[in-house]
Amino acid sequence: MNARTDRLPGQSADRMARLAMRVYARMAARIAEAFGEQYAASRLGPMLRLEVAADGLEPMPWLAAQHTLPRLYWADREQRRGVAGVGLADRLALVPGMTPAELVERTASRLQDASPGVRYYGGFRFDAAAEVSAEWQPFGLGWLALPRFELVREGGRIRFACNAFPGRDSRARLLEELGGLVCDIEPLPAVAPPARHQDLPSRGVWTSLVREVTDSLGRGELCKLVLARRTEMVFAERPEALALLAALTRRSGPCFHFYFNPGGDTAFLGASPERLFHRRGRHFGTEALAGTRARGATGAEDDALRAELLNCGKDGREHACVVRYLENRLAPLTAGATEAKALQVLGLPHVQHLHVGLSGDLEPGVSDAALLDSLHPTPAVAGDPPPQALRRIAALEPFDRGWYAGPVGYVGAEESEFAVGIRSGLLHDRELALYVGAGIVQGSDAAMEWRELESKMVSLRAAWTDE
Repeated sequence: MNARTDRLPGQSADRMARLAMRVYARMAARIAEAFGEQYAASRLGPMLRLEVAADGLEPMPWLAAQHTLPRLYWADREQRRGVAGVGLADRLALVPGMTPAELVERTASRLQDASPGVRYYGGFRFDAAAEVSAEWQPFGLGWLALPRFELVREGGRIRFACNAFPGRDSRARLLEELGGLVCDIEPLPAVAPPARHQDLPSRGVWTSLVREVTDSLGRGELCKLVLARRTEMVFAERPEALALLAALTRRSGPCFHFYFNPGGDTAFLGASPERLFHRRGRHFGTEALAGTRARGATGAEDDALRAELLNCGKDGREHACVVRYLENRLAPLTAGATEAKALQVLGLPHVQHLHVGLSGDLEPGVSDAALLDSLHPTPAVAGDPPPQALRRIAALEPFDRGWYAGPVGYVGAEESEFAVGIRSGLLHDRELALYVGAGIVQGSDAAMEWRELESKMVSLRAAWTDE
């Protein structure tokens, strides 16, 4: 087995390579045992997950070493669980005429007899009806994938897993794919600043767009519209996508961290502070996140900005719009009232947001598909009402959002979770397109909204600067 590994402090490359080889050897023995010469597929079930201990290996550096595609990474906001996945055991893709909710429903049907650890990871376009641009073609309309191999960090332990379908996966095939994994793990390189960058739209065009939107809001067509900005950055050399993600993980605070590389040199990655929904059993949680201020340079300045955010009428209206929407959409799905927590300020290293959490218990028969269908897109990333907002966004924004602001996460039998794919970027070769957005309501000022975009962009630029 050949290789590449992240040389962690106190761990030599040779030691890490030997560790990886031992982990792979233990998995090979598990595969040989499960898929014996006379194994019966019916005895093993429709889906099989094999796991071995892998303490000492780190998911993100291990993933950067692998050449097998596709590759993905997902870590929850609380950093309880991080998963690096390579290869494909199974994948369901969204096709024209199918909704994301329908794909989630089909995925759930495959999980009925699966082990608790089996999860399908992936995401969807922000607007499935919008035309897919060439740069977003590798991601399609959306998909959910079960990796062939996973390195999972959970509860202070590391496990290496293999997912298989006994009816179609043979022992020889699994061992061949296992043999293609890399053992050597090199340090993730530092990320050099980009050589140049360009904002789309430019600040002048942004000012005109905000004026056009606020004029239409005054006529009652919408009560809110979220406009996004794309900042295109070109590097002298292609940056390592997982080095970018590792830097974001260190500097972004409590966020969902994700990376999807469907093939080739294209990857979508980000550090999102916003949960779309989390479900465990019948209990679920979601949240309204809107309204933004930068963090202060001193404690006093930070407190002043926080108070300004809490007392700003414009930000209050923007946030209340999201809360009302969520409560209305959740009412038919829940058993009893949905509980809304008190308004808080979510503090991140570079920005702070108004935040309200909502939770409750789902009615019998209400699935992840129903939650996804009801909640995406929220007014926090589209506008209100969302259908009209989607049409306006498609007409006004000079780029395809792709998976930006779309649902990204996983579906499992006992537990599912999706984040909103904001504070994210699309990397293709040496070009990185970063996306941030701002909610426009009556009273919005173009200059202030531009400053909000800049504050959000700092959290992404921090991957290669000391901001």
